[in-house]
Amino acid sequence: MEDVDMDPLHTDPLSQIARKAIAARHALGLTQADVAEQSGVSRPTVMNLELGRPLRVDTLLRMFDVLGLELRAVAPRYKADQHE
Repeated sequence: MEDVDMDPLHTDPLSQIARKAIAARHALGLTQADVAEQSGVSRPTVMNLELGRPLRVDTLLRMFDVLGLELRAVAPRYKADQHE
């Protein structure tokens, strides 16, 4: 499974998730309708994922399972001067 890092120092997390989901769906040769059917959600929900809109975590994880993705939380990296 490919990791989707939730690193706050990178781009907006929802946009990053959306890009990864679209790439995974295309790589698998699936349509939005395929992902919706296989994960038990509606096609508009898949569209919301790909538009970077907020979703419930359980819904996101069901779609990620179909797409071969997993969500990973990463602690933020702080510069040394931020702790002084």
